[in-house]
Amino acid sequence: MAGLIFSVPPELEARIQAEAERRAIGSAKLIEAILDQHLPTAGETNALETVFQLAQEAFKDVPADEWKNLPADLSTDLDHYLYGVPRR
Repeated sequence: MAGLIFSVPPELEARIQAEAERRAIGSAKLIEAILDQHLPTAGETNALETVFQLAQEAFKDVPADEWKNLPADLSTDLDHYLYGVPRR
C-alpha cells in the first residue's frame, strides 16, 4: 500500500539522506521518526500550540494601541528591560 508522497527541496533531501545514512536507517524511517516525535497524536496537544494559546489568553484584553508602546528592541534586549543589564 502506497503511503504519503511529497517533494522536498534538494537541500533538505540531501540533509535527510545524510542523517539517514548517519543513523544507518532508510530515509523513509527517518522521516517517520521525525514526524512521530514532533506531531501530536490524537487527543494530544502540541506544546507550542498550548504556549501560544496561553499567551493569546493572557494578552487578549490589552488594547491594540498599548502594543505600540513596547520598545522596538524588546526581543533582543529583554534582559535589559527585565534585569537592567546593558543593552546588546
